[in-house]
Amino acid sequence: TTASKKTLIWGGGSCLRLVLPYLSRINRKPDYIFQDGVVPAPIHNLMPEENLKLAAAAASADAYVICIGGNHGYRRFELSNLFENVYKLKPLQLVHPTAYICPTATLSSPVMVMPMVVIHSYASVGRDCMLNTNSVIEHECKIGDGVHVMGSAVLAGRVTVEDYSTIGTNATVLPDLKVGKNAYVGAGAVVTKDVSAGETVVGVPARKHLPAK
Repeated sequence: TTASKKTLIWGGGSCLRLVLPYLSRINRKPDYIFQDGVVPAPIHNLMPEENLKLAAAAASADAYVICIGGNHGYRRFELSNLFENVYKLKPLQLVHPTAYICPTATLSSPVMVMPMVVIHSYASVGRDCMLNTNSVIEHECKIGDGVHVMGSAVLAGRVTVEDYSTIGTNATVLPDLKVGKNAYVGAGAVVTKDVSAGETVVGVPARKHLPAK
């Protein structure tokens, strides 16, 4: 029988330290902690016996939290699917009490919403997203799955951010623009035109980043 109130954590770094107060607030703690490189990386549809240590912990837990950020959006999504569909764990929704979420906004589960985040009218946020401190999701924005919006970033009205993209610290995306899948917007960038899938943009105004030769 699955024990109650046991929490499996994936990710043991700074992000875990950030979520400890969230867990404490709901009378939980990190009972089992795993991370990439510590146990074999689980991939969707692997049989549980191929990850015995992880499977044993999952059998004793009832819920999970994924504590990896940055450009690991697809990894969060992949792990969530594993934990929910194979190990039958429930995701924990971690939303700081100082965050403002408009009643007309929609959040999928799980998401992590940190202090002073604002999610305005009719915005939607997909699953496995992380919204860092002071970030702003303005009205009618559409945020896909596995997106990370870093601290103090602003998505102006009607912005679309597709799956697994990252919006860097203090970046601004102007209204009615689209950030494609797996894109990366650098810290402090001001995005004035659409960002293509897989593209990295930096600067003011934001331009495609070309690696140094």
